[in-house]
Amino acid sequence: YPLRLAPCQRSLEGAGARSREWASELPGAGAGVLTETQHPDLDGIVFICTGIREGHGCDLPLMCNSLSLLRFMGGWSGRVWVITDLEMELRAICPTTPFEAVEVPAVSSVMAMKNFKRQLFEIVPGSPKALLYMDSDVYSVGCLDPFLATVGGADMAMFHDVPCPFGGCSEFRGGFIYMRDSPSTRECIGDWDAELRRDGYRFYLEDQDALDIVRQRGQCLGIRAYPYSMMQAVDAGYFCRTFGRYRLKRPIFQHFTRGLRQHRVWPSTYGAIERQLGELMPSAW
Repeated sequence: YPLRLAPCQRSLEGAGARSREWASELPGAGAGVLTETQHPDLDGIVFICTGIREGHGCDLPLMCNSLSLLRFMGGWSGRVWVITDLEMELRAICPTTPFEAVEVPAVSSVMAMKNFKRQLFEIVPGSPKALLYMDSDVYSVGCLDPFLATVGGADMAMFHDVPCPFGGCSEFRGGFIYMRDSPSTRECIGDWDAELRRDGYRFYLEDQDALDIVRQRGQCLGIRAYPYSMMQAVDAGYFCRTFGRYRLKRPIFQHFTRGLRQHRVWPSTYGAIERQLGELMPSAW
Protein backbone atom coordinates (compact mmCIF):
# COMPACT_ATOMS: atom_id res chain seq x y z
CA TYR A 1 0.00 0.00 0.00
CA PRO A 2 1.27 3.57 -0.72
CA LEU A 3 0.62 5.11 2.72
CA ARG A 4 3.00 4.39 5.60
CA LEU A 5 0.39 4.77 8.30
CA ALA A 6 1.32 4.93 11.99
CA PRO A 7 -1.57 6.65 13.82
CA CYS A 8 -1.42 8.11 17.31
CA GLN A 9 -2.62 5.54 19.81
CA ARG A 10 -5.04 8.13 21.15
CA SER A 11 -6.49 8.43 17.62
CA LEU A 12 -7.50 4.80 17.82
CA GLU A 13 -9.50 5.54 20.97
CA GLY A 14 -12.17 7.30 18.92
CA ALA A 15 -13.53 10.79 18.51
CA GLY A 16 -13.42 11.50 22.24
CA ALA A 17 -9.66 11.07 22.57
CA ARG A 18 -7.85 14.23 23.58
CA SER A 19 -5.05 15.89 21.61
CA ARG A 20 -2.61 16.01 24.53
CA GLU A 21 -2.75 19.22 26.51
CA TRP A 22 -3.38 21.78 23.79
CA ALA A 23 -7.03 21.42 22.85
CA SER A 24 -10.36 22.32 24.38
CA GLU A 25 -13.82 21.86 22.92
CA LEU A 26 -15.08 24.53 20.52
CA PRO A 27 -18.45 24.57 18.73
CA GLY A 28 -17.51 23.92 15.11
CA ALA A 29 -18.77 23.79 11.57
CA GLY A 30 -19.51 20.46 9.95
CA ALA A 31 -19.56 17.02 11.52
CA GLY A 32 -17.54 15.88 14.51
CA VAL A 33 -15.82 17.76 17.31
CA LEU A 34 -13.83 20.88 16.53
CA THR A 35 -11.47 22.09 19.23
CA GLU A 36 -9.78 25.33 20.11
CA THR A 37 -6.03 24.95 19.85
CA GLN A 38 -4.03 25.96 22.91
CA HIS A 39 -0.62 25.07 21.53
CA PRO A 40 1.77 27.89 22.45
CA ASP A 41 3.30 28.04 18.96
CA LEU A 42 0.41 27.12 16.68
CA ASP A 43 -3.13 28.49 16.39
CA GLY A 44 -4.22 26.08 13.65
CA ILE A 45 -3.57 24.49 10.27
CA VAL A 46 -4.61 26.00 6.94
CA PHE A 47 -5.31 24.48 3.53
CA ILE A 48 -6.27 26.14 0.25
CA CYS A 49 -8.90 24.60 -2.03
CA THR A 50 -10.03 26.87 -4.87
CA GLY A 51 -10.33 27.11 -8.60
CA ILE A 52 -11.72 23.79 -9.73
CA ARG A 53 -14.46 25.53 -11.73
CA GLU A 54 -11.76 27.10 -13.91
CA GLY A 55 -10.14 23.73 -14.56
CA HIS A 56 -7.17 24.16 -12.22
CA GLY A 57 -6.33 24.06 -8.56
CA CYS A 58 -8.00 21.98 -5.89
CA ASP A 59 -8.44 18.22 -6.21
CA LEU A 60 -11.45 17.61 -3.93
CA PRO A 61 -10.86 13.89 -3.15
CA LEU A 62 -7.18 14.61 -2.43
CA MET A 63 -8.20 17.49 -0.17
CA CYS A 64 -10.72 15.36 1.71
CA ASN A 65 -8.18 12.61 2.31
CA SER A 66 -5.65 15.12 3.63
CA LEU A 67 -8.19 16.58 6.06
CA SER A 68 -9.30 13.13 7.24
CA LEU A 69 -5.77 11.83 7.74
CA LEU A 70 -4.77 14.96 9.66
CA ARG A 71 -7.56 14.25 12.14
CA PHE A 72 -7.55 10.47 12.40
CA MET A 73 -3.95 9.43 11.74
CA GLY A 74 -2.17 12.61 12.82
CA GLY A 75 -4.35 13.01 15.90
CA TRP A 76 -4.84 16.74 15.35
CA SER A 77 -8.00 17.96 17.07
CA GLY A 78 -7.22 21.65 16.85
CA ARG A 79 -8.53 24.21 14.41
CA VAL A 80 -8.35 23.64 10.66
CA TRP A 81 -9.24 26.32 8.15
CA VAL A 82 -9.80 25.71 4.44
CA ILE A 83 -9.55 28.80 2.24
CA THR A 84 -12.02 27.99 -0.50
CA ASP A 85 -14.65 29.02 -3.00
CA LEU A 86 -15.95 25.42 -2.96
CA GLU A 87 -17.29 24.92 0.56
CA MET A 88 -20.50 23.13 -0.44
CA GLU A 89 -18.68 20.80 -2.84
CA LEU A 90 -15.98 19.98 -0.28
CA ARG A 91 -18.47 19.30 2.52
CA ALA A 92 -20.50 17.07 0.17
CA ILE A 93 -17.50 14.86 -0.57
CA CYS A 94 -16.04 15.11 2.94
CA PRO A 95 -19.04 15.18 5.33
CA THR A 96 -17.47 13.62 8.43
CA THR A 97 -14.33 15.75 8.87
CA PRO A 98 -14.70 19.06 10.72
CA PHE A 99 -13.09 22.19 9.29
CA GLU A 100 -13.83 25.90 9.14
CA ALA A 101 -14.30 27.28 5.65
CA VAL A 102 -12.96 30.75 4.84
CA GLU A 103 -14.65 32.00 1.70
CA VAL A 104 -12.58 33.80 -0.92
CA PRO A 105 -13.44 34.96 -4.45
CA ALA A 106 -12.74 32.65 -7.37
CA VAL A 107 -9.28 33.14 -8.88
CA SER A 108 -8.13 32.98 -12.48
CA SER A 109 -4.71 31.32 -12.20
CA VAL A 110 -2.83 28.70 -10.19
CA MET A 111 -0.36 31.30 -8.93
CA ALA A 112 -3.21 33.50 -7.71
CA MET A 113 -4.49 30.50 -5.76
CA LYS A 114 -1.03 29.81 -4.32
CA ASN A 115 -0.64 33.45 -3.37
CA PHE A 116 -3.34 33.09 -0.71
CA LYS A 117 -0.71 31.38 1.47
CA ARG A 118 1.18 34.68 1.69
CA GLN A 119 -2.01 36.44 2.87
CA LEU A 120 -3.02 34.05 5.64
CA PHE A 121 -2.77 36.55 8.48
CA GLU A 122 -5.19 38.80 6.62
CA ILE A 123 -7.55 36.03 5.47
CA VAL A 124 -7.87 33.68 8.45
CA PRO A 125 -10.34 35.12 11.00
CA GLY A 126 -9.58 35.80 14.65
CA SER A 127 -6.13 37.43 14.27
CA PRO A 128 -4.05 34.23 14.53
CA LYS A 129 -0.45 34.62 15.66
CA ALA A 130 1.02 31.41 14.24
CA LEU A 131 -0.22 29.16 11.43
CA LEU A 132 0.88 26.05 9.56
CA TYR A 133 0.05 25.96 5.85
CA MET A 134 -0.14 22.56 4.13
CA ASP A 135 -0.79 21.64 0.50
CA SER A 136 -3.56 19.11 -0.03
CA ASP A 137 -1.06 16.62 -1.51
CA VAL A 138 0.73 16.36 1.85
CA TYR A 139 -0.81 13.50 3.83
CA SER A 140 -0.44 13.13 7.61
CA VAL A 141 0.45 9.46 7.96
CA GLY A 142 2.00 9.49 11.44
CA CYS A 143 1.26 10.97 14.83
CA LEU A 144 1.85 14.73 14.81
CA ASP A 145 3.00 14.89 18.45
CA PRO A 146 6.78 14.76 17.71
CA PHE A 147 6.33 17.47 15.09
CA LEU A 148 4.15 19.63 17.35
CA ALA A 149 6.73 19.38 20.12
CA THR A 150 9.20 21.33 17.95
CA VAL A 151 6.89 23.19 15.55
CA GLY A 152 8.14 26.62 16.68
CA GLY A 153 11.73 27.67 17.18
CA ALA A 154 11.74 30.14 14.29
CA ASP A 155 9.37 32.69 12.80
CA MET A 156 9.25 30.68 9.55
CA ALA A 157 10.03 27.03 8.88
CA MET A 158 9.75 24.74 5.85
CA PHE A 159 10.94 21.38 4.57
CA HIS A 160 13.69 21.21 2.00
CA ASP A 161 12.56 20.27 -1.50
CA VAL A 162 12.70 16.65 -2.63
CA PRO A 163 16.17 15.33 -3.53
CA CYS A 164 17.03 15.84 -7.21
CA PRO A 165 20.06 13.79 -8.28
CA PHE A 166 20.17 15.59 -11.64
CA GLY A 167 19.43 19.12 -10.39
CA GLY A 168 16.50 21.42 -11.05
CA CYS A 169 14.98 21.41 -7.57
CA SER A 170 14.44 24.33 -5.24
CA GLU A 171 15.95 24.76 -1.80
CA PHE A 172 12.62 24.64 0.04
CA ARG A 173 9.21 23.29 -0.95
CA GLY A 174 6.42 25.83 -0.86
CA GLY A 175 3.67 23.41 0.13
CA PHE A 176 4.43 23.25 3.86
CA ILE A 177 5.11 26.51 5.70
CA TYR A 178 5.04 27.41 9.37
CA MET A 179 4.64 31.16 9.93
CA ARG A 180 4.59 33.22 13.10
CA ASP A 181 3.17 36.71 12.64
CA SER A 182 6.29 38.79 13.26
CA PRO A 183 8.10 41.66 11.51
CA SER A 184 10.64 39.24 10.00
CA THR A 185 7.87 36.99 8.63
CA ARG A 186 6.01 39.97 7.17
CA GLU A 187 9.22 41.21 5.56
CA CYS A 188 10.01 37.81 4.04
CA ILE A 189 6.47 37.36 2.72
CA GLY A 190 6.63 40.84 1.18
CA ASP A 191 9.98 40.17 -0.50
CA TRP A 192 8.75 36.80 -1.77
CA ASP A 193 5.57 38.29 -3.18
CA ALA A 194 7.46 41.17 -4.83
CA GLU A 195 9.58 38.65 -6.74
CA LEU A 196 6.58 36.53 -7.68
CA ARG A 197 4.85 39.60 -9.13
CA ARG A 198 7.18 39.64 -12.15
CA ASP A 199 5.20 39.67 -15.40
CA GLY A 200 1.95 39.78 -13.46
CA TYR A 201 2.66 36.53 -11.57
CA ARG A 202 3.34 34.74 -14.86
CA PHE A 203 7.15 34.50 -14.68
CA TYR A 204 7.36 31.57 -12.27
CA LEU A 205 5.66 28.20 -12.53
CA GLU A 206 6.45 27.36 -8.89
CA ASP A 207 6.41 29.93 -6.11
CA GLN A 208 9.32 28.19 -4.38
CA ASP A 209 11.56 29.08 -7.34
CA ALA A 210 10.96 32.75 -6.55
CA LEU A 211 11.91 32.09 -2.93
CA ASP A 212 15.28 30.76 -4.14
CA ILE A 213 15.97 34.07 -5.91
CA VAL A 214 14.91 36.05 -2.84
CA ARG A 215 17.27 34.07 -0.60
CA GLN A 216 20.13 34.46 -3.07
CA ARG A 217 19.71 38.21 -2.62
CA GLY A 218 20.19 37.82 1.13
CA GLN A 219 16.52 38.03 2.10
CA CYS A 220 14.37 35.47 3.97
CA LEU A 221 17.49 33.98 5.55
CA GLY A 222 15.80 33.16 8.85
CA ILE A 223 13.79 30.21 7.51
CA ARG A 224 14.34 27.11 9.60
CA ALA A 225 14.52 23.71 7.92
CA TYR A 226 12.44 20.96 9.48
CA PRO A 227 14.25 17.60 9.66
CA TYR A 228 13.47 15.66 6.51
CA SER A 229 13.11 12.50 8.57
CA MET A 230 9.55 13.73 9.21
CA MET A 231 8.68 14.02 5.50
CA GLN A 232 8.73 11.45 2.71
CA ALA A 233 8.34 12.40 -0.92
CA VAL A 234 6.58 9.91 -3.18
CA ASP A 235 7.65 10.57 -6.75
CA ALA A 236 6.78 8.94 -10.06
CA GLY A 237 9.70 6.52 -9.84
CA TYR A 238 9.04 5.70 -6.16
CA PHE A 239 12.79 6.20 -5.59
CA CYS A 240 12.37 8.39 -2.52
CA ARG A 241 9.81 6.06 -0.96
CA THR A 242 11.87 2.93 -1.68
CA PHE A 243 15.04 4.56 -0.33
CA GLY A 244 13.13 5.66 2.75
CA ARG A 245 11.96 2.10 3.38
CA TYR A 246 15.56 0.92 3.08
CA ARG A 247 16.54 3.44 5.76
CA LEU A 248 13.57 2.32 7.94
CA LYS A 249 12.19 5.84 7.72
CA ARG A 250 8.92 6.40 9.57
CA PRO A 251 7.62 9.70 8.23
CA ILE A 252 4.94 11.86 9.81
CA PHE A 253 4.02 13.33 6.42
CA GLN A 254 4.02 11.92 2.89
CA HIS A 255 4.11 14.28 -0.08
CA PHE A 256 2.55 12.88 -3.25
CA THR A 257 4.38 15.10 -5.71
CA ARG A 258 2.85 16.74 -8.73
CA GLY A 259 5.24 14.69 -10.87
CA LEU A 260 3.62 11.53 -9.56
CA ARG A 261 0.09 12.90 -9.93
CA GLN A 262 0.79 13.74 -13.59
CA HIS A 263 2.27 10.29 -14.26
CA ARG A 264 0.37 7.38 -15.76
CA VAL A 265 0.81 5.41 -12.51
CA TRP A 266 -1.22 7.91 -10.46
CA PRO A 267 -4.73 6.47 -11.09
CA SER A 268 -3.64 3.05 -9.82
CA THR A 269 -1.68 4.62 -6.94
CA TYR A 270 -4.65 6.73 -5.88
CA GLY A 271 -6.94 3.72 -6.15
CA ALA A 272 -4.63 1.86 -3.77
CA ILE A 273 -4.73 4.82 -1.35
CA GLU A 274 -8.53 4.77 -1.36
CA ARG A 275 -8.60 1.02 -0.69
CA GLN A 276 -6.07 1.38 2.13
CA LEU A 277 -8.06 4.17 3.77
CA GLY A 278 -11.30 2.28 3.33
CA GLU A 279 -9.86 -0.56 5.42
CA LEU A 280 -8.44 1.58 8.23
CA MET A 281 -10.53 4.72 8.64
CA PRO A 282 -13.64 4.88 10.85
CA SER A 283 -16.79 3.43 9.34
CA ALA A 284 -18.35 6.90 8.98
CA TRP A 285 -15.43 8.12 6.85
